Amino acid sequence: MAALLARWADGGDAISAQKLADLYETGVDDPDPARRLPAARLEQAGDLNEAIKVYGEAADLGHVPAMLRLAEVLLATPDRKGTGRFWLERAAERDSAEANLLLGQLLLGEGEAVRAAHHFEVATRGQYRSEDTRQAAALALARLLAAGAPDLPADVPRAVEVLRFSARMPEALNVLADLLLAQPTWTALTVNDAMSARLKAALGGLRSAQRTVIWDHFTRRYPESPRWQPAAADLQTMVDWVRRDAQVGDDQGLYLLAQLTLHGLHGIPASEAVARDFLSRAVAAGSSDASRTLKYLTVPPPTPRVTT
Repeated sequence: MAALLARWADGGDAISAQKLADLYETGVDDPDPARRLPAARLEQAGDLNEAIKVYGEAADLGHVPAMLRLAEVLLATPDRKGTGRFWLERAAERDSAEANLLLGQLLLGEGEAVRAAHHFEVATRGQYRSEDTRQAAALALARLLAAGAPDLPADVPRAVEVLRFSARMPEALNVLADLLLAQPTWTALTVNDAMSARLKAALGGLRSAQRTVIWDHFTRRYPESPRWQPAAADLQTMVDWVRRDAQVGDDQGLYLLAQLTLHGLHGIPASEAVARDFLSRAVAAGSSDASRTLKYLTVPPPTPRVTT
């Protein structure tokens, strides 16, 4: 197979040239399992230089994925970073989303925030783009816009719009919620949007979002949004998260479970004695909210004055 691909590559076929390079790099065409090594170890095995050569031939023929892979391999080699940067920039010029994302990350590390933002933005809509690449680029752009840099003023509203349009993955949705709530003024709609984004991130498996959304909802942290209410199935999932966090000794989880138990909410039997136990454990775990609640329950109410 390798010999056939080599003939096609020699004839100027870019796809064959890249496939041939893949064979050299992964060793999949070699019957000896010992030679089927990851790319990082193939230089010692003697094949990586040949892979770089054939990637270069494919890149010279204009094959963009080969340009990107060649750039990645060369950038990982200390004495070839300059050539790697050259091919990365060529792939970015050809509208490769992955190349623009990687180039933006390099530029940001070099303090070129404006140029980095440009390449992140291009990566959200470039060719050869996976959904993961688009999400990573949108998240990188939003974080950069929200934080700002010496050569790039912070622009939180624009960061919000980037994620409103692009956010699908849990981490991006969670950042969108943070940015919505970081704005100077809130409206009921803003908080509703933030809570909805946070819940999507939480349901997507992001543990930090789960912890935040149950706290914000069950403590009514944002009274500006009394209308926000999760679906019944999602609400039960949130109660399950409270139980899970309490079971591992999390101070917030214990406090929330105490409150739900104290008031008998969401299918949890009401019991002041059980709630007090949860509160005591929450206090031991460092919850100041639990300490205040326990003190309130412990101090007897004032005796009403009787006047004649």
